[in-house]
Amino acid sequence: MPVSSPSQDFGVMFLHHLVSIFLITFSYVNNMARVGTLVLCLHDSADALLEAAKMANYAKFQKICDLLFVMFAMVFITTRLGIFPLCFQPIDFGIPSNTLQVPPDYSCVPT
Repeated sequence: MPVSSPSQDFGVMFLHHLVSIFLITFSYVNNMARVGTLVLCLHDSADALLEAAKMANYAKFQKICDLLFVMFAMVFITTRLGIFPLCFQPIDFGIPSNTLQVPPDYSCVPT
């Protein structure tokens, strides 16, 4: 089996993984594991579809690749631009709590 050469973006991906490990560790050490887990799950939920689309592309299955990429795009947009902002809207970023239009029982992370 041939071994592929390192990608051109190896340095960027290596740095990305180091930063990810740091952020996961930081959320755990600061007792914010639930928030860190939520971010991790929302951001990684589309990755399996992207990797499947890459495999279909390498195998020259173009229609499957296109379908998987469309599915990836839909999940990516939904989780990053839809669910993620809704879950972190109630978190106080220095904004007075009475300006957040959130019902009092609203929570993305169940207690």
